This record gives sequence, structure tokens and C-alpha cells, in this order.
Amino acid sequence: MAGLGLYIGLLARPISYGMDYTYSEVLGSDSGEDEGKTQVITINFKSGKQVTMFNKLGEESGSMDFWYVQNGNKVWLVAPVEGSITEKEFDQSIEALKANKEEWDAIWSDTSGDIMLFSINAFNLSFLGLNEYGDVDLTCTGSIIFAAVWGVVEVALIAIAALSLTFYLKNKKEQKVGSEISETEVKEEN
Repeated sequence: MAGLGLYIGLLARPISYGMDYTYSEVLGSDSGEDEGKTQVITINFKSGKQVTMFNKLGEESGSMDFWYVQNGNKVWLVAPVEGSITEKEFDQSIEALKANKEEWDAIWSDTSGDIMLFSINAFNLSFLGLNEYGDVDLTCTGSIIFAAVWGVVEVALIAIAALSLTFYLKNKKEQKVGSEISETEVKEEN
């Protein structure tokens, strides 16, 4: 039962920490000099406040850590970690934003693409609004594999538990019938 609870909890969580959300595509003719190159975008949530975004285009690659905030099934990449604000300043700025409910709500409904806003669940991360990446969905393959493998394990455990209960009840019934027959034989002898 604990395994089933853990399984459901991990599938329902909004962020798969430590697992990569990845998108890959071969760029088309509208990409100019990058035509035919493979672009790979990877996002990995390391903790409750930092995320690493990795971008590879052909042979060139780079990564950047961001401060982020989560609100339900949305994530906002606020600012780069390096050369930006400290964790304490980040926390203070978020608290100040939360104090102004109108401004806070406006951030989470942004569709202009001015901010890095994503919709997220354990399996998928999608850019919201207009952005430089266009319509991109990043997939968390690790969560999908976990869900499939652990789902098979859970089904097997449930089947084993059901069979065990069935055999236990059948054995209990046979013992009861056997004891009733023995009692009848004892009464007949007396």
C-alpha cells in the first residue's frame, strides 16, 4: 500500500526534481545558417529555487542557472543566478511581489512572452505565451519510464496480494469444512 501511495504521489507532483525535461529538433529552412543543425533544450530543476537550462545547437552549447518560482502548475524563471541577485535578495523580491496580489496574479497570467513562464507537470514542461523558442514542449523521459516500470510492479504486487488473499480464504474454507466433517464423525461415533 505504501508503494502505491508513493507511486501516486510521484505521478501527481508538479515538478520532477533532478530529472531532465528535454526537447530536440532538427532546424528547418527558416533557421537560416542553422538549417539542418540539431537543437536540444534541457531543463533540470535542482532544488526548490534553482533550475539549470542547457541549450545545444549543433556543436555549440551553453547552460545557465536561474532562480525560479512555482505557483501551482506554473513555473517562472525569474533571473540568472550568476551575476544577478543573491538568494536572500531573490526571496525578498518574491515576498514583495506576493504582497501585491494584483501584480502577482498578473505575472502568472502573462501571455506576452516577456517573462520565462512555463506550464509544468511530472511529465511535460511547456512554454506559455510567445517566446523565442516558439511552441516547444519538453518531455521528462525519466518520469515516463518510472511511471511505466513502477506501474507494472504495482500491478504485479496487487495481483500477488489478490492471489494470496484468495488462497488464504480458500484454505480457511477447506479447514472449516474439514473440521465440520470431523465433528460430525465424532458425534456419530458417540
